[in-house]
Amino acid sequence: MNKTTQRRLIFILLSIAICFAGGFFAGKHYRQQENLALEKAKQEAKAAVQQAKRERWLDVE
Repeated sequence: MNKTTQRRLIFILLSIAICFAGGFFAGKHYRQQENLALEKAKQEAKAAVQQAKRERWLDVE
């Protein structure tokens, strides 16, 4: 295998590795955003339950 072929092979392998790394970090970022959205939805649901309990308590009185 001559040097030109070796350089081409190394370039191709590095390109593939960079693509996989980019996909991995993009997926990681997406999962973080999804988890943040889920946590926010949970907090909003808890707040809605608390509000409903307060309103029901006020209606009873």
